[in-house]
Amino acid sequence: MKLPQLETSLDLQLLEFDNWITASTGEIQDTEKFKNEASKIFDLLINLEGPTNKFESKENCKASAIANTCINLIESKFSPGSALGDKELIAFEIIDSLYSLLFVVTGKSDNNLKCQFPVYLFQEIHRTTFPHKAVKRGEIAFVERPLGRTIKSEKVAKLVSDCLSHYSENADLAYLDGEARWLLEMYISAILKDEASVEQFWAFGNSFFNLRAISAGSEKALIAPITIFKVRGSVSASGGHIPEDILRGMMDQWGMERGVDYNTEDIIVGDQKEDSKSRAYDFVLPYKSEGWGHEIFIQCQFYAGDSGSVSHKVVDQTAASRPLTQAVYPNARFVEYLDGAGYYASLNTDLQHMLRMQSTKSFIQIRSAHIKLRREFQEIGYLLPLELEQILLRDDASAEEDLFALLNADGYSEEEIRRVLARSIQRQLLQMNEGRLEVSPHRIEFARRSLLLDLVAIRGERLASEVDVAGKVLVSGYGPFYGISLADLSGAIPAFSVDSLFSRDVFSSDITWLCEMKFLVLR
Repeated sequence: MKLPQLETSLDLQLLEFDNWITASTGEIQDTEKFKNEASKIFDLLINLEGPTNKFESKENCKASAIANTCINLIESKFSPGSALGDKELIAFEIIDSLYSLLFVVTGKSDNNLKCQFPVYLFQEIHRTTFPHKAVKRGEIAFVERPLGRTIKSEKVAKLVSDCLSHYSENADLAYLDGEARWLLEMYISAILKDEASVEQFWAFGNSFFNLRAISAGSEKALIAPITIFKVRGSVSASGGHIPEDILRGMMDQWGMERGVDYNTEDIIVGDQKEDSKSRAYDFVLPYKSEGWGHEIFIQCQFYAGDSGSVSHKVVDQTAASRPLTQAVYPNARFVEYLDGAGYYASLNTDLQHMLRMQSTKSFIQIRSAHIKLRREFQEIGYLLPLELEQILLRDDASAEEDLFALLNADGYSEEEIRRVLARSIQRQLLQMNEGRLEVSPHRIEFARRSLLLDLVAIRGERLASEVDVAGKVLVSGYGPFYGISLADLSGAIPAFSVDSLFSRDVFSSDITWLCEMKFLVLR
């Protein structure tokens, strides 16, 4: 439905931001990376149960037992016929997890050990070479080469995983199994070289099995800090993509097509270079939709905590990149996708800088995108399939001429309506039933719920303060407090929908869902 536009001051925008903020998109423990890493460490410890007799004593924590257990676990994960690359990855990840466990419980670090391990091999083991994988005349071969004067844990894991992945390929490489076990044992011996390190590893393993005996499952709590330590950096680095993925999910719900209506990779516009003070755009919309050029440019920045140096840099890059974009697209609309507790707290000044920029058309948050970004599309006359679906649910517009008349009244051109109508039928978002155009069954529920959300925006009003929100259902996109009473919302439905669309139970469940998704707030 055509969403209302309201003038809003910077102060109101900042209050809106605070009231509709999404503090974080989830904890590290909720990520797949955390779960996968925790599972690897858990498997390692469970497999050490026999060789260490449940870490009964420090004497059981021998490097040879740990190395052999790790390698046996790796080989149990190899499937018959697995590709060499898959085997290498499986082996590398398990060995890397073992190193993380040993580093955390002993207090050792890769940065120190990369220098100390070569000295250990030279002075105490008297061996400094190892088979390295090479390609000779198009064939894989293993060549004895020096390990070097610095050896990072990643290199050890790679050398061992190469040997384990290839030793069974032919009889000439069978010796690599023993070589892999030797290098892994030597590296573990270097980590557990001193009595204190052995004691710390024993104390951890012993506690793990004691907890497991007392209450099965509680031992996993002991693994969690180690896992968080291991994955924190990579989760933080990839976590920036989560808000973009959430927005892409919303666009899917609106009926937009990936790679056509919106881009799935960052885009650099014009002559901007990645090493200059400029930013790539997370979204350039419409993307490749027929008959459209790029008009809406969105950059995303989500901070769940304090990332000051990065945030300040982004402010500078935004100021530098927009004139370059406007040189190519004079009518460009810049929409900032900003969210996270960091912008509420230590980075609030940066938030104000972004919103004060004269070229900032609007900003969206995770919870306001359904209203505010769709409103931007409506302003430029870009029709979403969801708008077609809402019309079909709102009125008896199954005849094509009625559909066109209602959408024309909302400001869409006939050419645009025909484009989206044809694509929606082709993609089975809409269907013909006995000559009548209908919303496809799998699309009805979301279209109905979004209609209810829009109705709050259309029939709602700004509320002067938090005192006035009691008994109201609030929607984002119009300042901090904007909404309508449930009774008035229910009473407005007949003017916007067919009689049978909202029963009492459906209305209640839809309001509940919208509140659970945090698109609405019921006070």
